[in-house]
Amino acid sequence: MPPKKKGGSAIDPDDPSMNPEAVVDNYKKYCKLAALTPHPKVLAQLGGDEEQLEIMMKNEQLVIDGEPVLGPHGTRALCTALMGNAPGMSGAVFKMAKNFRFWRMDCGDDGAACLAE
Repeated sequence: MPPKKKGGSAIDPDDPSMNPEAVVDNYKKYCKLAALTPHPKVLAQLGGDEEQLEIMMKNEQLVIDGEPVLGPHGTRALCTALMGNAPGMSGAVFKMAKNFRFWRMDCGDDGAACLAE
């Protein structure tokens, strides 16, 4: 049998599906197109704050709570950025966050439908 490979990083820095900065760029683009203000906690967890990014990557979950409220349009912007399926986006689904926790975000039926996509 061939020798086992040593434990290495499975993250490819050139892979947009594993790059939180690509999601932040997609999120900012969509917010600009939809005339929305980017949610500060989304930006902090996906790249603004190294400690929060490390926690998000370790737990594989994105947690958004408190003020300001994300709302249905903000939820659509985040989901579109995570899926990368709007014109001008990377086109890769973000695979580092597997769980999403939105507390007191008032996403409503439209936002829940976006999450279900």
